[in-house]
Amino acid sequence: MEKKKSINATVIRLLLRPSTPSLVFSFILLLAFSAAASGFMTFDNIQAILVQTVVIGIMAIALNFVILLGEIDISVGSQLAVCAYAFGYVVTWTDSLLLGLLAAMAGGGMLGLINGLLVAKLNLSSFIVTLATQNVLRGILLVYAGGGAMNLTAEHRALGIGTFLGINNSVYVFLLVFAVCAVLSRHTTWGRDVYAIGGNRGAAGMAGLPVASTYIRAYVLLGVCCGLTGGIFLCQIGQLQAAIANGYEMRVIAAVAIGGTSMAGGRGSALSPLVGSILIGIILNGMSVMAVPSTFESLVLGAIILLAVAVDAARHKVVDKHYE
Repeated sequence: MEKKKSINATVIRLLLRPSTPSLVFSFILLLAFSAAASGFMTFDNIQAILVQTVVIGIMAIALNFVILLGEIDISVGSQLAVCAYAFGYVVTWTDSLLLGLLAAMAGGGMLGLINGLLVAKLNLSSFIVTLATQNVLRGILLVYAGGGAMNLTAEHRALGIGTFLGINNSVYVFLLVFAVCAVLSRHTTWGRDVYAIGGNRGAAGMAGLPVASTYIRAYVLLGVCCGLTGGIFLCQIGQLQAAIANGYEMRVIAAVAIGGTSMAGGRGSALSPLVGSILIGIILNGMSVMAVPSTFESLVLGAIILLAVAVDAARHKVVDKHYE
């Protein structure tokens, strides 16, 4: 009897972890794709999955804080595109990768600050605000860049195509961003405030928590990460056009949702977007290996978001029933 109770308690603890369903799903997909395609589990393909995950993953890790607050940002794709152009122009002009990254991250931080102020200070809907900024930023790019393309020379692409110990440099940046955000989430007052405010904004405000500044910092952090990602993205692909990263917001939101962070806010973990983005990478890579047409991508990602929301609801019903 005691052994059964111990097993049940272990199962409940696993269910309480937001990232558990996506970890299980990732393992199942790895087995399925490995059985279906002989070249799927090679070192080169695993690294390709990680490299493909970097752009989505860094933004998802930062967006996780915004969603934990019960808000959203659907302008991340447009922010990435604008910051990538800023990065490219500064690198071309100064011949400095570092200055390019600083310019892109500073520009992204300013865009995040604008979104944060509109949401926190004017109490506007984050969906409406970021829908507007998404279209404004994309429109500016289309008018300014038009049909032209920006090319980056190979010597300036070390962050995207360079390697260290056989591993792509961008993967190290991805893991560093995860480590920093994990520390922010679990070991800082601001990180704890994010969970408290997302769980109950009214009660958090009455308790004296800095609601507005917490919102603004979350959006600024997201903007900075979009800037960093913009630089990495350009280094990876080498060429930019105004329509780049169109629809990337769907991938980023999907990564956070399927990782286990509640779209209602207040529930999730720093690990959720990491696991979710890797799962997205596995799915997209598997579709490519299996020669599934790219036109099915939106359908698959939309279905995954719905599945993630359903699994999250079912998981909490099981846990709530256990504690009744």
